[in-house]
Amino acid sequence: VKSVRAYLEKVIPPTICKLTDIKVDGGQVIYTSVCGGGAANVITTAYHGDSFESADTKGTKSEAKLVGACK
Repeated sequence: VKSVRAYLEKVIPPTICKLTDIKVDGGQVIYTSVCGGGAANVITTAYHGDSFESADTKGTKSEAKLVGACK
């Protein structure tokens, strides 16, 4: 959880969003964010080797897959 929090706070600075309730269970990461005084948003991301799927309580969904080395 400590390394996940450090990574999330690097890509989502605490000055923009407050992150709480970070949980890691195998390949799944769940956390709550509150941004700009808005409502809490729970984000769930499931990692599967070289891909991931993510969804939040606002209805936003995303997915990605590694397709090769960076050039």
